[in-house]
Amino acid sequence: MPLVQQPVDPPVEQREAPEGGSSNGSAASIGIAVEGAAGPPETKTYSLIKLSARQEVLDLMAKIYIEYQDQFGFWKQYQTKNNERDAYRTANARAQQTGKRHRIVDEGRRVLDIC
Repeated sequence: MPLVQQPVDPPVEQREAPEGGSSNGSAASIGIAVEGAAGPPETKTYSLIKLSARQEVLDLMAKIYIEYQDQFGFWKQYQTKNNERDAYRTANARAQQTGKRHRIVDEGRRVLDIC
């Protein structure tokens, strides 16, 4: 059985453009030159968003704060949690035990729930 030569894809040259900022979420672009059968090489530019591994981990581990309302109506911080489900269980149990209002807020101090 004779060997059959498979067609080869046209050569592709990849080069990364110089970055204009730091590596904490800045956008970079990459240029790809493709040589076709007829005519000059064609260049296409694509945008890439670079996220550091640390930034992705911090986004996944958002802090949840449990606060209670004192007798004067001020909200006092009680505890910090990383799990929203656990924070709700803790706030709800403590609200029943103490008889005080508790709320769950995120890092931006937006109210998620009031127990």
